[in-house]
Amino acid sequence: MSYSSELTRQRILESAKEEFLSKSFLNANLKTIAENAKVTTGALYRHFEGKDELFFALFKEEYGFLANMISNSAPASADRVKNLISDEEIEASVAAIGYFIDYIYQHLDAFKLMFLCAEGSQYSDVKEKLIDLYATRSIAFYEDMYQRQVIRHKPAAFEIKFISKAFFSSIIECIYQGISYEEAKTHIRSFVKYHQYGCFGMMEVDNK
Repeated sequence: MSYSSELTRQRILESAKEEFLSKSFLNANLKTIAENAKVTTGALYRHFEGKDELFFALFKEEYGFLANMISNSAPASADRVKNLISDEEIEASVAAIGYFIDYIYQHLDAFKLMFLCAEGSQYSDVKEKLIDLYATRSIAFYEDMYQRQVIRHKPAAFEIKFISKAFFSSIIECIYQGISYEEAKTHIRSFVKYHQYGCFGMMEVDNK
C-alpha cells in the first residue's frame, strides 16, 4: 500500500470512528464518512468492502486482544483455588483485572464501538462470543478441579455460562456506565471479592 493510499485509509477510519461513535452502526452513513474524510465513496470502497468491514476495522485489534487473552490465559492452580479468598489471591486478581481495565481505558473508543454501537452490524454479538470463550474455558477448569477433588461441587454448564456472563459484564460495566478510569480502578476490589467469595462457596472448595 502506498503512503498516499495509507493516509487515505487513515482519514476514512478517523471519519468512520467519529460517525459510528456519534450515530452508532445502524444510523451511520457511508456517504457522510466519505465526505468528512474528503474522499469519494468509490475510494472508500477500494479500502473497505462495506459498512461492516469498515466498522470492524475500528476495533479488530482490541477484539483480538480480548479473545486471545481469554483463550490463552493460564488456569488457576489447585493451590490458588484453595486459597481463592485469601488476601494474596484477592490482590493478585485485582492486579490482573487492573491490567484489563488499563487496556480498556487506553483503547476506550474501540470498546465503546464494540459494546455500545454495534447493534445492526455483523458484530452485534461480540460480547456474547467473548462470554462463550470465557465460559468454555471455565467449564474445562471446573471439570478438572472436580476430577482432582479440589472442589466438591461442579456447577452445571448453564450455571457456568451465567457466572461467566456476570463476571465479564461486571468488568465492562464501566463502559456502559461511562465512569472515569479512577472510579473503575477504585471499584475493582469490590467486584473481585464478590466474585471470588461467591465462587469459593459455590464450588465447596476443599481447602484442607
